[in-house]
Amino acid sequence: SAWWIVKLCQIKGNWQPFTYDEIEKLYNQYKYRNFWFNGLNGDGSYSTHYIIQEGDLYYITSEFVAKCFTSSPNLKSEATK
Repeated sequence: SAWWIVKLCQIKGNWQPFTYDEIEKLYNQYKYRNFWFNGLNGDGSYSTHYIIQEGDLYYITSEFVAKCFTSSPNLKSEATK
């Protein structure tokens, strides 16, 4: 689920809030249906809410960004140090 959220943010060019319709539209382009947050929105799978819902918008937390970075750092820049 995190991969899809990051992909949406890359397409949009920012970490701004998104709607369920936006993530579902992207998900559907790849022939999938019914996007699931898989606990990223604090549905019990994680103690941290990585995605916060307020009304129709989903906000990405700094913890989400940090977790995504640490799970997949930019290895190219690491190799040139």
